[in-house]
Parts: sequence; C-alpha cells; structure tokens
Amino acid sequence: MSHFKTALYILCVCLSLTSSGQGTYFNQQTIKYCSVLVAAGYTPRPKDYIIMANMSVLYQLTGSFMGNSYSNLSTSMTALNPIIGNTATSHSKDYVTLGTATFTGSPTQNDGAVALNGTSQYMTSDYNSSGLGQNSRHMTFVSSTARVSCACGEMGAGTVTAGDVMRINFTGSTGYYGMAVNPTTGSITEAGTTLAGVTTVSRAVSNQMLIYFNGAALGSQPVASSSSTVPSGAFTIGALDASYSGRFSTSTITGYSIGTSVSTAQITSEYNFWTRIGGLK
Repeated sequence: MSHFKTALYILCVCLSLTSSGQGTYFNQQTIKYCSVLVAAGYTPRPKDYIIMANMSVLYQLTGSFMGNSYSNLSTSMTALNPIIGNTATSHSKDYVTLGTATFTGSPTQNDGAVALNGTSQYMTSDYNSSGLGQNSRHMTFVSSTARVSCACGEMGAGTVTAGDVMRINFTGSTGYYGMAVNPTTGSITEAGTTLAGVTTVSRAVSNQMLIYFNGAALGSQPVASSSSTVPSGAFTIGALDASYSGRFSTSTITGYSIGTSVSTAQITSEYNFWTRIGGLK
C-alpha cells in the first residue's frame, strides 16, 4: 500500500468512526505505533488500521463507545501489546513503550495471536518491573484459548529470588490466579476459571491484591508486599519469569498490558477494550 493510499485509508476509517458520533482520529500514540510497525518492516493491512483506529478511541476515552463504558486506560497502562498483524515483527511491538518484546522457543505466530506450547515458549516485554511502584501495579493477560489442567505460569516479573515477584498463575482443573512473594514459598491463590478471556491482577495497597476475570471480581487476598522496593526484572508473558522454567503457559496470547493499579471502572474499561479489539482481529 502506497503512502498516499495508506493516508487515505486512515482518513476513511477515522471519518467512519467520527460519523458514528465518537469524534475520533488517529491520536499521536497510534501514529507513533504505526510508524514503528512500518519502520520494522511490517506493512499494516486494512483490518490492522481499523484496529488501530479503534485503539485511538478506546485507549484514552472516558465515556461510552458502542454501548460499552471506558475510563481512560492511558492513565494506568505503562505497557500495552495488542498483538496486531501476523508476523513476529508486528506481534513484538508495544503500543505504549514503542519497544520490542522478544520471543523464546519460537512460538507460533498466528493472525493476531501467539500460540504457546506449554513447555518452552514465552514472550519477554521490553518493560521492566522496577518502573512500577511497590503498591501500584497491575498485569493483564489475554488468551483466546481455553486453559488446560496444568501448573502454568501465564505472566510474571522479576525472578524467584528477587523480592516481591508479580505473577498470574494457573493451576489444575479449577483454576487459580494470584501474585506471590515467591513462586515456591509464598503462593497466593484465588478460584478462577479454565475459560479463555481477560485475567487481571492489581495491587493498590500494601496489604491486598485484587483479582479479576472478564471484568468480574474473583476476590481479593489480604497479602502484604514483601519489601519496600520493587525488584528489577523483565515481564514475561507465557511464563512466570525467565528463570523459573517449570511454569509455561499453554494459552494462545492475544494481548497483554502492564501498569499501575486499576480502578473498578478501569477493569470494566480494559475488559471492554480487549473484547472490542479481539472482535476486530
């Protein structure tokens, strides 16, 4: 697609959304993100532009869009990967940091999704856990496939020996999620589900974690942070962390976010965001 045709297509997408009453446009973040994709050698397809046009609205919107509510996700997301396109290059680019995630074990790169084998494959975000406050952080893991019974680590940060490790963990046929001081000695669990969907864990205070699935609260755990500082470590997606090789996810990743703690309104907003983006892939 030529630069002229690309610009014309973006304009048409934006005008179509504007005519629906949203008054939207490609915001500066989306323009930067699109530029990063192109510079890396990926040519966005028409549906990729449609996804990005929707992200321009939903990332910063406070209000209603197509019957769903949103509460300015830009204030709580310090990293966001929508897994756009059908190549490892496009799947690796972060919408917020504009950085590049890396892949370990050569996972399968599908259209808008990264499929993991459950034994050796995962992603590593360019975003570091030390960028978040000890008591203000969240992680969201989005999967398009049902989870199977396994001791799986779906997302984490830090290492097993470094302070207050964050994680989303799935164990057994019922499903449990949580964040833990240490994957082997300080596990925190909460009943979950084997279904595909959007899982979020959030800490806003030193003595409580909140856990959500598909926008609904699963519960909370009165578990304190282990220290006053956040250990420096990369966020892994599809594994607990890069050093804890016994826990790999069998899920198909369709997106993830990392950031500060989230409000109830932002939990609803993020679930609506991923549902909308997923439906466009």
